[in-house]
Amino acid sequence: MHHSSEPSGPPWRVLLAEGEQWEGEAIASMLRAAGHEVAVARSCEEALAAIEAAASPFDAICVSESLSGGGGLFLTERLGPLPAVLLATSVRNHGTLRARSQTHVRVLPKPVKRAALLEALGEALA
Repeated sequence: MHHSSEPSGPPWRVLLAEGEQWEGEAIASMLRAAGHEVAVARSCEEALAAIEAAASPFDAICVSESLSGGGGLFLTERLGPLPAVLLATSVRNHGTLRARSQTHVRVLPKPVKRAALLEALGEALA
């Protein structure tokens, strides 16, 4: 068993809203490998429905900027204070999104690296 020094904190319940299937699976497996519970949504509608239907609330949401049905920024605004990591489709968009996001939202450029993702989630949840 490979032990890493990354602080992953207690298991988090994370909703991953990502329209690109392969990317969503890659990110979900990074989170699951760190011991977290992940539900995947493919659009803003699916994400909102998953939150509504969840038996216990999600700790955080990880959402793609280019999510269909309104986009990631729109979704984080709709969800209010839920801690979020917004995945920017490019480094160029990164600054713009960070400037427009609320304080409980962390912005991370794609391609996503596991250590950076866990760190951003940890900061959003802090």
